[in-house]
Amino acid sequence: MSQKVDSNPFRGMRDILPQDVERRERVIGRIAENFGRRGFHRIETPALERLEVLLGSEGGDNEKLIFKVLKRGEKQGDDSGVDALADAGLRYDLTVPLARYIAANHATLPMPFKAMQIGPVWRAERPQKGRFRQFIQCDVDVLGMEAPYAEIDVLLAAGSCLESIGLRNFTVRINHRAILTAMCQRVGVAPELHGKALISLDKLDKIGVDEVLAEIATLGADTARLRPLLEAVNAGDTSPASFVRDFELEIDPATVSELQTTIARVQELRTGSWKIAFDPTLVRGMGYYTGAVFEVAHPDFSFSLGGGGRYDNMVGRFLGRQVRACGFSVGFERLMLALTDADIYGGAAAERVAVLYDRAETAAAAYRAAEAARGEGAIATVLPSEKKLGRQIERLREGGWQRVQIVAEDGSVRTAA
Repeated sequence: MSQKVDSNPFRGMRDILPQDVERRERVIGRIAENFGRRGFHRIETPALERLEVLLGSEGGDNEKLIFKVLKRGEKQGDDSGVDALADAGLRYDLTVPLARYIAANHATLPMPFKAMQIGPVWRAERPQKGRFRQFIQCDVDVLGMEAPYAEIDVLLAAGSCLESIGLRNFTVRINHRAILTAMCQRVGVAPELHGKALISLDKLDKIGVDEVLAEIATLGADTARLRPLLEAVNAGDTSPASFVRDFELEIDPATVSELQTTIARVQELRTGSWKIAFDPTLVRGMGYYTGAVFEVAHPDFSFSLGGGGRYDNMVGRFLGRQVRACGFSVGFERLMLALTDADIYGGAAAERVAVLYDRAETAAAAYRAAEAARGEGAIATVLPSEKKLGRQIERLREGGWQRVQIVAEDGSVRTAA
C-alpha cells in the first residue's frame, strides 16, 4: 500500500462545505445584483498576470506576497533563483488587473466606465483568523470620472450594498492623502519618512495617542504640534475644513472643498442606518492611492469590512496617459464572519425539503413532489431512501433539511414526523 497523503488543504487555503458555499453564493448574488442595479458592468480578469504588471504598481507590502509561477518547461534548481525562472504571478488584488484591463480594452469601452469584479485573489502571507492565502474580493470602480463625483458614486453603491446584505450601523471613514501629507509636513517629518509616520498614525485606535507620539518622535516629529491633532481626532466629529484651518495645514482649498462635498452629498443621499465620517488618521496601506481614501468600520468588530480610494495614476502605467479612477472593495471574507444567517436570508431562509423514494417506480412521484416544493419557493432535493430510514431522516435534519417527505408505493407523498 502506498504512503498515505495528507488530505488537509494547503496551509492558508480552505475546503468549503456545501452549506457554507450556499451562504457565500447568496451573499455574492446580493452584492452583484446591488451593484448591477447601479450601472456597474461585471467584468473578469485572469488569475495570472505577468510579474511586470503586478510589481511596481505601488501595492505596498502585498507585492512581497505574490505567489510566483515558474515558466513552463524551465528546470527547477537553477542557480539563477526563482525570480529568473518566474514570469507570472497570481493576482493579489483586483485593482491592478483592472488597470491593465482598462488599458488593453480602452478602445472598445465607454468612458466613464463603471466596473464590477467579484473573484478570488491570492497572497502568500501568514494565515491567521480571518486572513487567508486565497480569498474573495468584491470591487466596484469608476474610471474616467473626476472627484468628487466618482467618490460619491462608489460610496453610495458600497453603503447600499452592505445594507442590502443585512449589515447595520456601520460607518464609512473617509480621509485624503493630501491631508496626511500636510500633517507630516506640519510636525516636521522628513518626506522620506512619511511612510513610516503614517504606519504609526494608522494605529491610533489600537495603541492610543501616547504610543503613537512615542513612535513618531523617533522619526524627528514635533510631538508638541502633533498631540493636539491626535487629540482632536479622539474628541470626535470634525470637518475637513475646520481640521485644516485649526491646525494650519497647507492644502489646496479645492481639495478640501472636494472632500467636504463628498461627505455632504453621501450623508444627504444615503439610505439606511449607516453614516459617513471624516477621520484624518485613516491611512490605507496601498501606495497607489492619490486622493480620497475610505474604510468601513463597525462598532462590533475590530477589523475593517472594506475600503478603497482614488488612484489616478495606475492606468497610466499601461496606457501612457492618466485615466482618473476611484474604487471600493468589499471585504467579503470578513463580511461572512460578521453576518448571521438572518442577515443573509433577509429574516427567514427558504425552506429546505428532501423527498425520499424507495424504488424506481416511485422516483417520478418524488421528482414531481420536489418540483411542487420548488414552485412554492423551497429548496428541494430527491434521494433514494435507505434501510435505516429513521437514521437517514435524522441525518438530513442535522444537515439543514427541515421537511422530509416520503413517497409511498402508490405514489402518494407524506411528510415524516
